[in-house]
Amino acid sequence: MRIHYRLAGDDVAQFFALLRKVADRHQAAVPAARDAYLGLVLAEAARLLPEA
Repeated sequence: MRIHYRLAGDDVAQFFALLRKVADRHQAAVPAARDAYLGLVLAEAARLLPEA
């Protein structure tokens, strides 16, 4: 099961970006875990998008 979320506005995007910076600074494993996860997500998204 997958749950997809959509950002509700620019303020939410700014909050998410700040939260990401805080996590990166305070937990050394976060950047590698994020990149590993998002690499899978982005690869799947690219597979689902129609070619230009």
